[in-house]
Amino acid sequence: MIKRTGEVVLSVIGLVLALILQGAMTVVSFNFMTKTNTESGYQVFADNYEQAIRDAGVNLNDAGC
Repeated sequence: MIKRTGEVVLSVIGLVLALILQGAMTVVSFNFMTKTNTESGYQVFADNYEQAIRDAGVNLNDAGC
């Protein structure tokens, strides 16, 4: 019989890392939503987004802004 101990251990490690990353992304997403839920927060985000588009040398119309 073939032992699959290594596969099981790697699967468990992958599962744990995936859960940790999912939790971190959830926290970041909720934090982002909380910060941009106000009118001023959204405006700051939009201004930073447009500035990043301009810095990249892309026309705002081409980017869909």
